[in-house]
Amino acid sequence: MKPAQLLSRLFPTRDAGYAGAADTVTPDEEHNGRLLRAEAPFTNLAFSVANFYALFAIQLGASNAAVGWLTSGPALANLLWVFPAGQIIQRSKSYIYMLAGGALGQRLQVMALALVLLLPAPWRVPALVGLVTLGALPAALWGLSFHSSSGEMFSPSHRARFVGQRWAVANVTGVAVMFGMGFLLDQIAFPRNFVVLFIGAPLLAMATLWLIARLRMPARQPSARGDGRLSLRGIWEQARRHRSFAWFEVGVLVATPPSSSPAHCFASIGCATWARPAHGWVV
Repeated sequence: MKPAQLLSRLFPTRDAGYAGAADTVTPDEEHNGRLLRAEAPFTNLAFSVANFYALFAIQLGASNAAVGWLTSGPALANLLWVFPAGQIIQRSKSYIYMLAGGALGQRLQVMALALVLLLPAPWRVPALVGLVTLGALPAALWGLSFHSSSGEMFSPSHRARFVGQRWAVANVTGVAVMFGMGFLLDQIAFPRNFVVLFIGAPLLAMATLWLIARLRMPARQPSARGDGRLSLRGIWEQARRHRSFAWFEVGVLVATPPSSSPAHCFASIGCATWARPAHGWVV
């Protein structure tokens, strides 16, 4: 490939690749793009609460191992859940049901954390770890549904632009969200500050349900159930059939930072269990 061809692929012009009537943005795409940009701050608000789980656990007197499990537990649950969740999404009649279910479950999980304070002191940290780990299930359902539905809401020539605009809004508002949450926790005494955070943030983020219910998606035919089992042979056949996507996933795993990789999940569990309070470490 010549350098000029490489540059044209890396930096395509506006008219390159998808010229003609097929490149025209449809009213449904514009409608969905506006809704997703409006929804982005609320999803960011709901998921940003997770940045303060470790602080809440330390306030409850959690050990280093328990704090480590707050990171490792959801990563392990997500690793085991991602394939069954994909099958559920593939068989659903509408992505909206999956998006709404994932969003609602994630917000209810955050609200349930406020109830941890009602438990006896010895049970609070285990309950916190359990709820945070279970929270990975609806969060993964939301994430997989969103990325899958984007392929049907937008044409290939516009998908990157609309999804990129949504992420831009989420990143900009994320700065203000994190600052506001930290300021709130400083202004209110413990444990009332976390009660307000765990109830107030997901309640505001429920606006996501109203917004995604108004998305316009084309009708889809859910796949057949088959035998309902996930086999290694089936995964291998899918990988051979879609080699380019399989190599893309391999590249993602190789390029993923170690702190986000599945191996780090087990390493964090081991290191957190080995660490002792006397070391003064927070894993």
